[in-house]
Amino acid sequence: MADFRSTSFETLGDFAQVKFASGVSFQDFRSISAVCFNDAEFHNHADFNVAATSVPAVPLDFNGAKFINRPPSFFGREMHEYTDWTDVECPNAKQLAAQSRWSLEEAKRAYEQLRIKCGALGKVEDEHLFFRREMDLTGRLSP
Repeated sequence: MADFRSTSFETLGDFAQVKFASGVSFQDFRSISAVCFNDAEFHNHADFNVAATSVPAVPLDFNGAKFINRPPSFFGREMHEYTDWTDVECPNAKQLAAQSRWSLEEAKRAYEQLRIKCGALGKVEDEHLFFRREMDLTGRLSP
């Protein structure tokens, strides 16, 4: 598990092309600049949540990133208008089918949060991407 909880980046945080084979936590991280995850691979849980304190939004660049087994978690974190989700790959319901019902519910809530945050910023294409994933999981979870 890579743990960057409560880390402060004084310059550009560059995680381009990094492969996180296990889970990774960026919970409550702060930055005065953008943080780049271009073409990064997240094979397990990717936590970008904000737990207790107010953390200012910074541009996050996920261009071409791959979330293999779980969607990213953005609970409580404000999304910056320059956050880039271009060509991001996120698991769909079929790819998540082998996971427990609890994991599927968590993934659905994660997609819901991303959809809401992108919608509030007027990022229609990103909102639609996360809406499709959310509805895909809703269909999988419905009887």
